[in-house]
Amino acid sequence: MTTIISPDLQKHITSKYLFLDSDFLNEIYKDEDLFSQFTSLVYGFSYPMIDPLIEFEFSRSVTSPKEAVKMDKFVKSEIFTPVSRNQEIFVKIQDNAFILSKIYALHSNGDAGKHASLVDLFLAGRLMTYSSGVACVITGNTRDYPGCIFDVLGVITKYQKDSRLQSFGILTLNQDKFRDEYQRLEKALNSN
Repeated sequence: MTTIISPDLQKHITSKYLFLDSDFLNEIYKDEDLFSQFTSLVYGFSYPMIDPLIEFEFSRSVTSPKEAVKMDKFVKSEIFTPVSRNQEIFVKIQDNAFILSKIYALHSNGDAGKHASLVDLFLAGRLMTYSSGVACVITGNTRDYPGCIFDVLGVITKYQKDSRLQSFGILTLNQDKFRDEYQRLEKALNSN
């Protein structure tokens, strides 16, 4: 398979915490070539991380005890940097996710299908716990990380066996955009 990686992507993700969404984690688990290219891209340059909720989502696709062991070994491999499971951080992530859900709702125009999942909101909430520009997410569902708050750093595109292209965006939270959207949210909440 052919994989196309945005030029200068490595430069944009160097020294950053790179959180994997479950769709990308599943893809690198199943596709050795993509995993190899991803490893070459990040190893020694970035800190790939798997949030506990993403690990949970990933492990739900287990088909047998043997597969469960293989998946567990994969997520615990040395390529991935351990994620803090501190209760104090979790509460902050939860608060952030709640704020983000309200901001996303302002942009949905009443379309419930435009809302991110709970896990995606929590992953975005985790990104908010890091200093500006230090953390990013790689996902095939970029609509779950809207441009009103997130910036795209690059794209990894995989050419699939059936001749389709599958793209994964690497996004980071833009603190200025978030601040503007948070002020907009407060204004909307105070106007009622």
